[in-house]
Amino acid sequence: MSAAALSVVIPTFNTADMTLACCRAVLASAPAETEVLVVDDASTDGTAALLQAQVPEVRVIRLETNQRFAGAANAGVRAANGRIVLLLNSDALVEPGALAALLAAFDADATLGVAGARLLNADGTPQWSGGPEPTLPWLVVLTGGVAALLPRRTRASGGAEVAWVSGAAMAFRAEVWNAAGPLDEGYRFYAQDLAFCLAARAQGWDVRVIE
Repeated sequence: MSAAALSVVIPTFNTADMTLACCRAVLASAPAETEVLVVDDASTDGTAALLQAQVPEVRVIRLETNQRFAGAANAGVRAANGRIVLLLNSDALVEPGALAALLAAFDADATLGVAGARLLNADGTPQWSGGPEPTLPWLVVLTGGVAALLPRRTRASGGAEVAWVSGAAMAFRAEVWNAAGPLDEGYRFYAQDLAFCLAARAQGWDVRVIE
C-alpha cells in the first residue's frame, strides 16, 4: 500500500456527535491523499455505528476495552499510513486550510518534526497550544488546576520554536514517531504529549506551533 500524504487519527470515547462533527470538518478541508482514522475507545454511545452510517469514508478502529487517550492514540498511529500523522481531539473543528498549512510547514522545513495547531475555544479565546520546556513549578501549576486561571500562550514570540505542543492537535512525521514514540501509556493526565515532544527534540527535531 502506498503511503498517504496525511493520516488524521481521532481517538474518541463516548463523544459520538462531536466526533461526527470533527470528521466532517476534517473531510471538508482534507488535502489530497488524506486518510481519516477514528479510534473508538470502547464507547457505549454508538460512535462506531454512527460514523459508519454518516461518514463511511472514515476508517473506524474499534477497541474492545478502554485504553484511555494514549492507548487509543497509539493504536491509531500504528494503523496509520501517512508520512505525516495528525493526532486530533474528537471535540476539535478544523478550520478551512489548516490541514494544508500543516503539510506545507513540513514540506518547507526538513528539520520540523512535530507541529501543533493554534487552539481556540468556541468563543475565540485561546487555549494552551505550546510553550517552553516546563519547570517543576510549572508542572505543579498545570496539574493542580491553577493553569486554568493563567493567560494562554498560543505560540512562541514571532512564531519561533517551542519545546512542546498540545496533543489536542499534534502533527508529526512518521519517522519521528518511530524514533520518539509511542505515547507513554503510564501517564494518567497531560504529560504524554509533552514527553513525546521532548523526546523528539532530543533526537534533533524542531517542534513548532503553526498558525
